[in-house]
Amino acid sequence: MNLRKSIKGGIAACLIVGGALFLFRDYLRVYYHRTAIQALERSAFPRTFTDKLFAGLTRSQTSEAWWENRRHHEDALIRLGYLTREEFLLTNKQFTAGQLVRNAERRFAPEKIFSVTVITNGQRLSATALATNSFVRISVPIVELNDWKTLIQALDSGSL
Repeated sequence: MNLRKSIKGGIAACLIVGGALFLFRDYLRVYYHRTAIQALERSAFPRTFTDKLFAGLTRSQTSEAWWENRRHHEDALIRLGYLTREEFLLTNKQFTAGQLVRNAERRFAPEKIFSVTVITNGQRLSATALATNSFVRISVPIVELNDWKTLIQALDSGSL
């Protein structure tokens, strides 16, 4: 009799845990990919002593492999609906990609995930080159998209 109760209890526990995992599967996927991107960024751009220590011990991949790995997780977050990717044509030729990133870092929390690429004539723009004949491609959390649009429009109009 006790064995039957134990088996029934075990089955019930498995069903409850399985149901919870099923209900929270998208949240868990988003959490996994966000955490992976944050770990990649800490290894490439360490901010604290601990990050610097572990970055020195664990950095073994090439920059191409790093970007491919980050892109994989970013694309997954887009498929899951956490991030969105947008492009904006730039008309002001008097600001740089570095200015855009610095303004974004001041406006958004540093642990937030975002990706900014300024493309000029089909090539990535360096942080100091002027954004002539360019567009900006961003991958940002959907809830922050309007703030990013405002930031890019303000930079493009020269009001920042």
